[in-house]
Amino acid sequence: MNRNQFLRSLVTVAVMTPLAMFAQSDRVQCTAKTKKGEICKNLALKDGNLCHLHDSTYVKPVDVEAVQCSGMTKSNTQCKNKTKHASGLCHHHRD
Repeated sequence: MNRNQFLRSLVTVAVMTPLAMFAQSDRVQCTAKTKKGEICKNLALKDGNLCHLHDSTYVKPVDVEAVQCSGMTKSNTQCKNKTKHASGLCHHHRD
């Protein structure tokens, strides 16, 4: 291996290694078929092998309503940010 080949392979490894961190190893392609008879292209968790559309036991998470933050600003007025956090405080006022 000459110097140029070595440098190219080194650059390839340096570029591809960070990209490998974004791989979704906990998900697989859904194994169900669509109405057209094609394999579904949605992702599913490895445990079930079915996406949320084809899994009959899937329960949609409850969406919490956003409320106004109960924190106080430096000027002693109520914060105007919205939050869904259980504490009722936005990310600026939580510890």
